[in-house]
Amino acid sequence: MGDGLVAGLDVGTTRIKLAVYDSRGWRPVYTEEKPSPWSKTNTTRHDPTRLYKIVKSLYHKAREKGASCLGLATYRGSLIIWEAKNGRPVTDIITWMDTESHTYYYEKMRPLARLLSKMPRIGSAIQPESFLVRLAALLDEKRELRLGLESGELYAWNIDSYLVHRLTGLYVTDPSIAGLTGLYHPRDMKHLWFIAQALGLPRFNPPKIIAHDEPVDDYLTAVMGDQQAAIYGLECGDSCIKISLGTGAFIDAPTGPKLYLGSGRGLVPLIVYWSRKKRIYGLEAYIPGLGEAVRRLVEGLLGGDYSLLDEGKDSSPAKVLLYAWGVRYPRLPPGPLTVKFDKGDVSPWSLAGGIVESVVEAVAYHFRLLVDVVGVPERVVLTGGLTRSREITRRITQLLADYKKNMRVEKAPGNPVTLGIAKLAYENCQL
Repeated sequence: MGDGLVAGLDVGTTRIKLAVYDSRGWRPVYTEEKPSPWSKTNTTRHDPTRLYKIVKSLYHKAREKGASCLGLATYRGSLIIWEAKNGRPVTDIITWMDTESHTYYYEKMRPLARLLSKMPRIGSAIQPESFLVRLAALLDEKRELRLGLESGELYAWNIDSYLVHRLTGLYVTDPSIAGLTGLYHPRDMKHLWFIAQALGLPRFNPPKIIAHDEPVDDYLTAVMGDQQAAIYGLECGDSCIKISLGTGAFIDAPTGPKLYLGSGRGLVPLIVYWSRKKRIYGLEAYIPGLGEAVRRLVEGLLGGDYSLLDEGKDSSPAKVLLYAWGVRYPRLPPGPLTVKFDKGDVSPWSLAGGIVESVVEAVAYHFRLLVDVVGVPERVVLTGGLTRSREITRRITQLLADYKKNMRVEKAPGNPVTLGIAKLAYENCQL
């Protein structure tokens, strides 16, 4: 291809973002973003038809702007069922924020699956938010879908495969997404059908896994999970931790060729990059809904004035706790409105200053979980919408500086997700 323009498309929980880059200096020459369309019947699910139309329009906009190839990054932990023949969706897109599978997990799950969920190495594949548990809960609710999956008339997977199938007609996924479903072992990508069978799931047709150095077609040359794309864009390698503070918070540590399984404490093993010659693994601590909880608190209780977060003002004597808005900590079921840290119970905080305090405490708790396993890094990169708050960024930077004197803490410029997936797409354009 030579020097030229390349595009990155980031399908996020809240926003869908397109960036077209000049590959000679990796500066964006065109950007556009649109809100992700929520379902009219469920505020934690996306409307797949409207979302596809937005993605398709941005996909073609990248071509119009001269991009020779494009990479697609999507949020992870989703589930959608659609028709194999024509791509028509038959369910909403169940996002990683959806909690309806929790009832199935705590009340209806099979005894064998419950037993497997307690096992240290495979238990992470059978948790309330796991792809296979979501699918089992959905089929328990809509039993008519089971026959379609068994016959191959329906596909069930993450949003990445749904979008790629509609854009190209190909039914594929990438290792970073597949490795989080529980259907594959992240070390060698072998099928783990016994887990699906323990949940009572039928045999269904999963998408073909394409390596990260394998183009989908001549134009769509890279597909990857959004957090992995951000790691790639930030060039966050060994002895580096990425902290993304978006709709949810994701704290990721690439671990090179070392795969951590059974680390416990709610940490999730990742496939960061998987090519035909190279494998990079990682470990993740996550805080579901942190940014969404902050948005609700600021808009509902502070009149939408985000500047109060930086000014440190309390707008009322009322107390808040982000956990009350669905922010869950590892292995804790929905329930009490206090969370136990290592040094006792966390009390509710006051409003503007308390929101900042609660974000910092949540990040500190999960960061500590991660470094207890992988060690203190040399470099930490902050990204995501909440870093627009100067006070949140300052407090987290100050907190992390206490871990190690020479540790670099930096705030990422731009959108590392679109940059990372565009760089990967560019590399595959050369093949």
